[in-house]
Amino acid sequence: CCVKFPTHFGSFFFFQAEAGIRDPDAIDKCMAEAAESQGIDLNEFEETKFIPFNPTDKRTEARLVSKKDGSVVYASKGAPQVMIDIAYNADEIREEQDKIIDDFARRGLRAIGVSTKEGEDGKWEFMGLIPLLDPPRHDTKKTIEAAIRLGVSVKMITGDQVAIGKETALRLGMGMNFHNAAVVRSEFVDGIPIADIVEQADGFGEVFPEDKYAVVETLRAIKNGPFGGPHVVGMTGDGVNDAPALKVAD
Repeated sequence: CCVKFPTHFGSFFFFQAEAGIRDPDAIDKCMAEAAESQGIDLNEFEETKFIPFNPTDKRTEARLVSKKDGSVVYASKGAPQVMIDIAYNADEIREEQDKIIDDFARRGLRAIGVSTKEGEDGKWEFMGLIPLLDPPRHDTKKTIEAAIRLGVSVKMITGDQVAIGKETALRLGMGMNFHNAAVVRSEFVDGIPIADIVEQADGFGEVFPEDKYAVVETLRAIKNGPFGGPHVVGMTGDGVNDAPALKVAD
């Protein structure tokens, strides 16, 4: 784990925000165990406000009050770039942290950033990165291989970085022609119509909910592209943010 655990009042109390008070998921349970193994008291703070993760802000936030002296602290975790952006010294730390994030991504590791601040008017301090291995389901590779044999063009749409998407695609036997999802917000990229780029892509990374919708809509609108057309477009997803794309898909 690459998270640092300071010893001052702001020591990684973030775990208190996510573990114990509400039902923690697998990641939070792992975090809580790591904190406890380093002697951090998860009961030191009381949570008084919690903002859950959403696909637009890409972070959670909790307001915590010390049971010892009533001091207020805030903790947040989420997409590493978001955590860096809110830090008071973002410009100073960005280059170094981006290198670490990219190194994680090349190894197929996701990263979660953690930031904290003391008091209502305090400044956010970037605390560190947590690398996570999030492997595909055991049956995903066989499912994709079966779809490809049937003539289906399978594309990956992920909120993870492009490098992580490529590493996952390699494990699944998919193509490696990946783009940052920002391309689907333009009509042309380097003079190439976005429809051609979307049609020939194997996947998109750093996707926002609206990008999923745009990819599906773009594919459905193609009447006669490099791979023929019109296309019958299917979409899979189990999150609320997948609903618009699922609705517009065939």
